[in-house]
Formats: sequence, C-alpha cells, structure tokens
Amino acid sequence: MLSYKKKHFIIGSSIFLLFSLIIILILTKYEKEYRVVSLNSLREHDGIVLESELEYINQNVDRRLADLHYLKTSNLPLVLDEKWDAIAKNLVVFSRISQLYDQIRYIDVEGNEKVRINLVGNEPEIVAKKDLQNKAGRYYFENTIELAKNFVYISPIDLNIENGKIEIPYKPMIRLSIPVYEGDTLRGIFILNYKASIMLAMFSQFGSSAYGKMQLVTENGYWIASEDASKNWGFMFEDKQHTTFSEEYPNEWKRIVAGEQCLVTSKGAFSALEYNFAKEIDRRAISGYEKNIIKENNWYLISFIANEGENERFFDNSFFCIIEFIFVHYYWIFIIVVFIAFLLSSILTNYFENVKKVVAKSKYDNMTGAYNRSTGEEYIHKKIAQYSKEKEFSICFMDVNGLKVVNDTLGHIVGDDLIKTSAHLILRQLRSSDILARFGGDEFVIVADGTADDLENLWKRIKKSIEKTNKEDSKAFVISVSHGIIEYTKGMSLERFIILADEKMYAEKIEIKKSENYTITGLKVK
Repeated sequence: MLSYKKKHFIIGSSIFLLFSLIIILILTKYEKEYRVVSLNSLREHDGIVLESELEYINQNVDRRLADLHYLKTSNLPLVLDEKWDAIAKNLVVFSRISQLYDQIRYIDVEGNEKVRINLVGNEPEIVAKKDLQNKAGRYYFENTIELAKNFVYISPIDLNIENGKIEIPYKPMIRLSIPVYEGDTLRGIFILNYKASIMLAMFSQFGSSAYGKMQLVTENGYWIASEDASKNWGFMFEDKQHTTFSEEYPNEWKRIVAGEQCLVTSKGAFSALEYNFAKEIDRRAISGYEKNIIKENNWYLISFIANEGENERFFDNSFFCIIEFIFVHYYWIFIIVVFIAFLLSSILTNYFENVKKVVAKSKYDNMTGAYNRSTGEEYIHKKIAQYSKEKEFSICFMDVNGLKVVNDTLGHIVGDDLIKTSAHLILRQLRSSDILARFGGDEFVIVADGTADDLENLWKRIKKSIEKTNKEDSKAFVISVSHGIIEYTKGMSLERFIILADEKMYAEKIEIKKSENYTITGLKVK
C-alpha cells in the first residue's frame, strides 16, 4: 500500500511529465516554424534591400551615360572646329555643377589628350597643354577607339593610379567613354572618370538597413565593397590576389554564378543579384544608343546572413538543437509546471484519498473492518456466477454468542468491543482469497474457496485462536461464536444458500445453550 507522500510524488511527477511533453511538443512546433519564418523574413528583407541597391546602381549608370551623351552632342560642333579652349570652358562648367567626375577628357584618334579637366577638391581645373599626355596605350582608349558610332564603353571598376602608384586615399574609378564621329569619320573620344566612391558609399548606406552583410563582388569574385575593408580591391594588390569571395565561399560562389539567387548552406544564408551592365542598359534602352561592355564588368550584389551569434538559431532545425534551446530559454515554464503539477497532485491525492474513504465506507463495516452485508452478498453473487467444479466455494455463517448478556450487564461499549474482538480474531486466520462480511449486529459470514471440509479446517483455527484469547486476555467477557458451514451446489440461490448456513449455525447455537457452561459463556465469573 503506497503512502500518501509516495502517491503525491508519483501523481505530481506524472502530471509534470505529461504537461512537459505537451509543452515541449507545442514549443518545438512553434520554434521550428518561427525559425523558418524568421529566416525567410530576414532573407526577404535583405532581398528588398538588394533590389533597392540594384535600382540605385541602374539609375546611377543611367545618369552617367546621359552625361556622356550630353557632352558628346553639346560639344560636337566645337570638336569639329577644334575649338579646344571653348570645349575646356564647357567642361569646367559641367564639372563644377556635377562634382562627380575626377577627370573629364577629350582625346583625339592618336591618343593625345586635347582637353583635360581635373576636379581638385570641389573646383575643376584645366590642365595646361604642356601637361597633357598621350593615352594611346591605355585600355580604355583602345577599347573605345574600336567602337562604332553610338556605342559606349564602360570600364571595370578599379582604383585610380597616378605615376604608377595607387593613389592614397583610394579613389575607386569607373571610366565611361564614347567615340565622336564626323559622319563616318572618327575624330576622337570623350572620357569621364567617374568617382565611384560616391556610389559605393550609397551602397554601404543602403546596406546598413540589411540584416546580413551586404557585399559588392566582381565577376571574378573580388570584393569592391564589404564590411571588412581589408578584403576590398584584392585584384589591385599582388599580395591579395587570393583574397576573394570565391575562395572564402567556393561552393556558394559556384551556385551564385550559376544563377541561384537564394541559398542556405552550413555557413549561412546567401541572397544574390547579378548586375550585368550590358543587359541592364539594353533592357532599359538607355538614351537610345547601343553599348559595348566588357565581360569583367558584371557585378554581384550579395547579402550574407552568417550562421553565427543570434542568427545561429535559425539555421539548425534539428530536434535536439530545438530541445536544447527550449530548456535553456524556456526553463522558467518548466519551473511553473513543477509548481502547478504538484499543486494539482496535492488536490488530486486528497480527492482520491477522500474517494477511497467514501468507497471504503460504502463497502466496509466501520466497526469491525469486515465487508458490509451488501458487499458480501455481491461477492457471493459473483462467486455463484463463476461457479464450476473447479471453482468450488463455501460459506460459514457465524453468530457471536452472549452479546445481549454483555450489553445488558457491562454496557454497549463493552458489547461493541466483543464484536470487534471477535471479528479481528476471525480476520487474522483468513487466507488472502477469503473474505469476511458482517451481515447483522452479531452475525458474520466467511466466503472461502474450496469445500465445506476446507472451510471447517479454517474454522478450527479460528476456534483455537478464540480459546487462546479467552485464556490469555484480561477482558471482562468470554468470546463464543456459533457457526454453520455450507458448500455451494449448482442451482442454489443466494437466499437459500445463506438460509441453509444460518440454520446450521442456529442448530449449533441451540446445542451451546443446552450445555451446562452456557450460563458463563457471555460473562467471566470473577
């Protein structure tokens, strides 16, 4: 029989485990969905930022090409008349207003600079004729001079070099050039040295609103804009030729170049958009002219949400990872559950104990601890229903002798003690399969498996125990019990069964009354 504390602990633990399992299942489902939704939300947000960045670059290129087209058309008459001073004045005005071009030049077909305007600080300066140079061997001149009418050239982005050295502080440059024709005769080219630092600064500013690390990468995998400035411009330095996005993220780079715009790997989540100068200009039909863009000039705009820190949570949806997260971050829920579980356990344990007591009262006789009459009859009915030759059973109907004498002489309290003592002596001798039921004030019935002889042997043990108690006990009464044993036979009703046992008991009681000792059966003689 479990103690109250053990029942309380078992019920409390069971409730805690049940509630915890339900909470874990709910939190696991919630956490898994939250991680997927959150990561998708981060990627969607950064995708919008990338689209904004791409649109800004598009608009920027549009304006630069519009500027280039304007310079050509507005200065064409002066070029044809070789009025270099007038062209220089026009370019100064244009440079002062735009503040975007480090240099604006007109170069003839031989590669000779005829006009060059340098932007020094915020003020444009006309370079003296003696300082003008020949650029026939420079890549931008060679690429442009080969173009047909109305074609343009946009150079790869790089850092400005003066006198063979990279200019400090860095000046990212994009050179835009267009040939100038008189009819079908090439006269020269206009070149704009666009200060790309302005565009890159805006790229970084847009990127600050992203959750991931915004990066601008060339088609060869070199960074030109990233959070880590030391990685930028690797292609410009001999010792940084291997500092590339493509080497740091080789598998991801292959997939991005292959056209994947969204990918998640063990390193994190990548979102990418390709900016193809030629395709974008063609798609947007810039200024009505054609184009010629070298392959290396394509860029990739990349957002990278690293699988680390706070974001690490979103990349591992495995069951054990989520369970660990739940116990670390939601431990307080389980503390509350422990409290609730054992509070409920206390309530339920008390309730079950009370129910048990109520059930016991309905089944047992309060005074003796034996079953009451209704429970006894119900048990006999059950035994009758199950009866077979292999399941024989018998009953012993008993009556405590002398109860009235004890009640009248010593009082009902002592009479009750006689009943309780008699019942306890009988109960001690019963086997686990036997039961004792109180059928009336001083009447008891034993229901036992086996034959009448088996039950008679049990009665002998009971009688022996009673005799021993009478000798050794100091109570004021002598215990005497009459009995009648009947073995059940097929077809016998409950009522008939009990009546036969009662009759047999009554016959024994008459014999006891006839005995010369009966006058002292109920009371001890002092």
